[in-house]
Amino acid sequence: MELESLNYFMETAKSLSITETSERLFISQQTLSNHIRRVEDYYSARLFNRQPRLQLTAAGQEVLKYAEAIFSDEKRLFAVLADLGNSDSGLITIGVTSPRCNAYLPQVLEKYNALYPKVLVSTIESTNNELERLVQKNQLDFAVGAYIEGTYPNIQSHSTHEDPIYFCVSDRLLYKYYTPDEAKFLKENSLKGADVSNFSRIPFMIPTIQNRLGERVMQCFQAARCTPDIHYTSKHTTMIIPLCNRGLAAGFTSHMNLCNWLPQLAEDVNVFPLCQNGTPVTTSITLIYHKQRYLNHFVKAFIQLTVEALDTLEHQDLSRLSMSPPQQG
Repeated sequence: MELESLNYFMETAKSLSITETSERLFISQQTLSNHIRRVEDYYSARLFNRQPRLQLTAAGQEVLKYAEAIFSDEKRLFAVLADLGNSDSGLITIGVTSPRCNAYLPQVLEKYNALYPKVLVSTIESTNNELERLVQKNQLDFAVGAYIEGTYPNIQSHSTHEDPIYFCVSDRLLYKYYTPDEAKFLKENSLKGADVSNFSRIPFMIPTIQNRLGERVMQCFQAARCTPDIHYTSKHTTMIIPLCNRGLAAGFTSHMNLCNWLPQLAEDVNVFPLCQNGTPVTTSITLIYHKQRYLNHFVKAFIQLTVEALDTLEHQDLSRLSMSPPQQG
């Protein structure tokens, strides 16, 4: 079987669209159909149902599994050969969530490019769940995220550090829902750690439980036997700080995400470390890769720089108390 034809089949199986795949691969639809037909002839099996829309047959699903394994093994072979030849050129593919990508990746890339200018770095930005799925399918060299141990059997994980969760709330909200004396008391007593039960009156923006941060925050509310007044929700965390800046809702964000946003926070936004029963609330930041993935020397170098960058971020104290005067009204 020609690997080229098998690759074209695999790409079509991902999109389930002849038109989209042919345009993405810069070949004609007829050429793509011919390659798929070669694979079907080789295996004497129909791989797609074409009506009413393109779908994989049971045989097609099996061939796809083997195709992905074949190309995964081929990438691993190239990585091994490059390592044996001490090559300093190649491609590494890294999975990150957007907030973490923005927090540490630029400084890593700056150092890495000085060491390996001929290595192309490709980043895949997605949710933790999607990154884990890609690692499980052996489509990434490694990923950095809030991984839950034991989710997938073929994933190797190494915890790098604990990422603190912060509670952000503007004075505009505090003075709207609490008296000036109450707001002052809450602020002074939350600087060393905020308990969600003390802020039950204000509206919140909380990520859905499909987001690891949102899941962890809701556990805090449940432990405090407190139901948050949720006005906004999303699978992603990108809207949390903008909503806090506008005084529309209070929210929660990770230490790494807050590193990006701290210079852009509105002057009256307070930042408190989130605590549960007096203990700081964190999420574990974990580096994951497929157990059968071969990590060559320039991938290991990138991992080392990543761990060093994360360690630097971990030791920054981002707590902040707004000194804006109480609002009258």
